[in-house]
Amino acid sequence: MASFDSDSVTYLKQQEAAEIDETLMGPLGFSVDQLMELAGLSVATSIYEALLG
Repeated sequence: MASFDSDSVTYLKQQEAAEIDETLMGPLGFSVDQLMELAGLSVATSIYEALLG
């Protein structure tokens, strides 16, 4: 199993996440469906790397 360094994890505040969503869905033209798909892929990739990587 891969090691995990909790000091390397950063978190977004709710307002920061909302601003990123607005930028992605506004000028960059991503749909909510696309963003949710990318979020799911990110989680799946992280789990894979943590368990098998």
